[in-house]
Amino acid sequence: MSASMQGEIALVTGAAGGLGLPVVKRLAAQGAVVVATDISASGITEAKRSTDRFELGAAQGTAAGNGTVYWRELDVADEAAVNEVFDWIAAELGACSILVNNAIKPCAIPHSFIDTGLEQWRSDYSIIVEGAVSCSRAALRQMVAAGRGSIVNISSVNAVGFYGHPPYSAAKAALLSLTRSIAVQYAPQGIRCNAIVPGTIKTPAWAEQVAANPQTFEILRQWYPSGDVAEPEQIAELALFLTSEQSRAVNGASLVADGGLTAGNLAMSRFVEGVPDPA
Repeated sequence: MSASMQGEIALVTGAAGGLGLPVVKRLAAQGAVVVATDISASGITEAKRSTDRFELGAAQGTAAGNGTVYWRELDVADEAAVNEVFDWIAAELGACSILVNNAIKPCAIPHSFIDTGLEQWRSDYSIIVEGAVSCSRAALRQMVAAGRGSIVNISSVNAVGFYGHPPYSAAKAALLSLTRSIAVQYAPQGIRCNAIVPGTIKTPAWAEQVAANPQTFEILRQWYPSGDVAEPEQIAELALFLTSEQSRAVNGASLVADGGLTAGNLAMSRFVEGVPDPA
């Protein structure tokens, strides 16, 4: 999609991860100034190599429409740290006009609801929900003053159906409610808030499982009517759309990008109807 993001100032959380980094690069490629934040210093060091061209190009005046990327270490569960970063944005760059809440805490997937302690629930909630709330509150202060802005919350199909990991699922479901709350309350101030609801995405988060079973994605594909799982760049394209003027009529929406997973069970329907699977 071609959408100019010139003049936009964006903050992306979880920016060094498998989905966050493509979002950062897509926004910057269209001209936005992007503050890319992540809790992992080593992750930032690695990710920064792929965004240096934006920083160097802008500094040399040869960006040719590209934006600029600033990397900042940030724990979104630390509200004071969140406010500090947004204060820096306002002082050094201008009012934040785009926020992409993407931060999660990688962890082992619990195998049993009973055996999943409150510590795990609190951990997922503090990063995914409280982190998004703190970032949204800080961003909204600047957006309201400017009379415009767009927030995108990265949710998951786990929010609308059970696919494992109860704490993560509940936290991602809370993001959908948060999305609607912000969308309705701040629409009169020219601010939109939407969510993306992706299914499986081919990111490094799957590395351990793929190492244990190289057929992981092949097995997962059988549950998707489309027969495939998403590339992170496809989800980044949706984030670009929802933060651009091309989606100005879209507010309070949950944009499902799951290859038809939540629409129905193709394998089950074929069995019930007696239709053989395609060779």
